[in-house]
Amino acid sequence: GFFLLSESQRNHYHSELFSRCLYVDLGINDEDHAPFKHSFYLDVRSTKDQPKAYFSNYSHADETCSLSVCHYSDIYEVEFARGGADDDSSSADGLSECLSARGFEATPDEARDSLGYRVFKVELRLEYEEVRSWLRNLFDDLRGLDQ
Repeated sequence: GFFLLSESQRNHYHSELFSRCLYVDLGINDEDHAPFKHSFYLDVRSTKDQPKAYFSNYSHADETCSLSVCHYSDIYEVEFARGGADDDSSSADGLSECLSARGFEATPDEARDSLGYRVFKVELRLEYEEVRSWLRNLFDDLRGLDQ
């Protein structure tokens, strides 16, 4: 992100340029981020929190899923959270296969999100355009699971 040179502590909400642009490119129109029903950008105040684009309310089988994207140090971190179904029953389904094929790895059970959802992460060391294309392809793959 960009910060004022004289700034030692951020007291106001701020964004990060690359994740904000991804949100604008992918999140403004519903059809651009389907199968996720909602999107928003999380501006943060704290230096310990990471601003990020969120895509939420994707329902697959008995699960509710969300996706977040943040950028730092030339890395895009993509997190996919899924919850609501029995973890054992979802381990071999199409969604797990789709996430695995895209490089997502499950985080330890103790690293669940605030809703208790299982979290899967992938780090992308790609240029902006490649990440945007990667996300669009992921959205296409997820839509294909529900057809």
